[in-house]
Amino acid sequence: MVEVRLCGGSARIDELWQDLESDLGVPVRPALDPQGDEASGPFAVCQALALVSVSGSSPPIDLRVGEYAYRGRTDMLRAALGYGLSGAVFFCLAALLMFAWQYRSLMVEQTATEKAIRDIIVRTVPDAPESALDTLNKAEALLAGLTEDASQRADVLGDGSGGVPPTIDTLYWLTKAFPPHEDVQIEVSDMVISPGASISFNAETDGFQSSSKVVSALTSSPRFKGATKGQEQKLGNGHVRFPISIPLGEGAGEATETTDDAAAPANEEG
Repeated sequence: MVEVRLCGGSARIDELWQDLESDLGVPVRPALDPQGDEASGPFAVCQALALVSVSGSSPPIDLRVGEYAYRGRTDMLRAALGYGLSGAVFFCLAALLMFAWQYRSLMVEQTATEKAIRDIIVRTVPDAPESALDTLNKAEALLAGLTEDASQRADVLGDGSGGVPPTIDTLYWLTKAFPPHEDVQIEVSDMVISPGASISFNAETDGFQSSSKVVSALTSSPRFKGATKGQEQKLGNGHVRFPISIPLGEGAGEATETTDDAAAPANEEG
């Protein structure tokens, strides 16, 4: 031991100085900092350790251990990497939270949209089955089918730009052209009306005489004067079935001319 240095309140006891000096046999001095002021306890300890390490009587004491260990000049790099990693973790966490919030918002919006679509379809098509509204794809398929069916109906009826759809108008005049129900009872099936092109259907009456009345009544109408009757067929119930074809538009004039030309030689021969 080289010397004893006192600090704190104990350094003010004079008797302690004398007793330590006589008992230990070494000089006793106050612990002072480089400015000459009284040093604190931690500074005095550090000063004592430094004196011991440079005295040569004992190996140097290395205080750079644990968190104080010397790591070279990589402090800034390690700090940058540490802060960068922390920033990346924070950014990923924020992005994950934002994604979860947006995903939930979109799911809520999609659910509301699906419900609105179902309500519209239910109001438009009250008899739509529940199984057809399970998903948007099924609802879309149902609406596509209804739209296609409506388009086909519109094509059949016509655009109606003239006030009355042409198909309805043609059907009305065709009904008016048939013989009165009191004279002839006729059943029509497989009717196909192509506005501006032709009309074709199968007719069934109670006999050959009635079939002739039907054709005669149709040809007497200016609209259907080109009507022609196909091969008659006798049915088991005594009725007669025969097809009728009526050209419309330009085809009606051509059919009429052909019928008149074919009828002329027969008249001459008669």
